Amino acid sequence: MAKSLSEAQFQSAILVRLASKESPLESAVEQFYEIRSLLDRSKGGSGGGSGNDKDADADADAIRSKVSALLLNLEKYKFQLQKEELVKVASELDLQSSVKLQEEKVKSISQVKEELVSLRSVLEEEKKKANNKKEYVALASLIAQKPSRKETTEKIATLKQRLADIEEQKQLLDDDIEKKSKKFQLLLYALTQLNADLGMSADKDSTSLKRSTPDGLRESNPHPTKVSRTD
Repeated sequence: MAKSLSEAQFQSAILVRLASKESPLESAVEQFYEIRSLLDRSKGGSGGGSGNDKDADADADAIRSKVSALLLNLEKYKFQLQKEELVKVASELDLQSSVKLQEEKVKSISQVKEELVSLRSVLEEEKKKANNKKEYVALASLIAQKPSRKETTEKIATLKQRLADIEEQKQLLDDDIEKKSKKFQLLLYALTQLNADLGMSADKDSTSLKRSTPDGLRESNPHPTKVSRTD
């Protein structure tokens, strides 16, 4: 089964095929010279005689036919220019879309970095709070004067519970930071691969168009790959 062509390859093939054919403008120029030659011949053979009349009628019919064909070729050339302009506009729009997508991805990476910095700040703050609580417990034990066994037991149980809660919060923060870090690494890897793919595709399309067309029309990939973010 034949492999399907991409949109860029299809447009390149169309341009090559159009370049291989005779331009409507060239045909119009040739028809113009033919019309002028017929007019000159008609003026030169404008003497009397039925033979000359028949030749004049044949030349007039030929001139009308050539004029119609010339006008048709001029319309074709005008359409060809409009089509080339549309291709140029489409290429510019595609390039703008690619640039916008790239900017959005860079912005997304910046947001992920800001989230990581914020989470690290929260973790440091929680660590400071845990250290402060430990120091408070130590000072409280020194200040307390002969506490009863029951009070000591209750205080120890309370402190253990608080420490357990702090450790649980710390574990949750560590897990969250690890998840964000993995997500960031995955997104950065996908962006690097996409940049490499876009660069290779643009080089191939540019080389192909420079070989096939005089103006080296550049084509870019109209369907850039989308990066999916997984939680």
